Amino acid sequence: MYAAMYSEVTWWKEDAMIMKNGPGFPQIPLTVVARDKEYVIRQQDGLPEWEKRIFETLWEKLMYEQSELTDDSRFIIAEESGHAVHLDRPDVVVEAFHHLAEKVQGNEGAD
Repeated sequence: MYAAMYSEVTWWKEDAMIMKNGPGFPQIPLTVVARDKEYVIRQQDGLPEWEKRIFETLWEKLMYEQSELTDDSRFIIAEESGHAVHLDRPDVVVEAFHHLAEKVQGNEGAD
């Protein structure tokens, strides 16, 4: 777990800058779907709760910061989901996709 977290956090800022400096920012719509911190804490074994809370609080903060990459964004916590939100809460992912599709279709006529 620590190796995976280290790898993701190491490149987080560089990846964000690549996206932020790409075409279309900050006008493109963005939806960030995050896992449920409390659900994950209840599901994880082998770590003290205080350590799980620190890790999950940091993870949620990083996910929220992603939603600040664009001016047109939403941040959603998929309740009762872990890392595999698409498996735990496919309804949330489908709703987020439909919302983005509607926004994109609505913006095409504005050009």
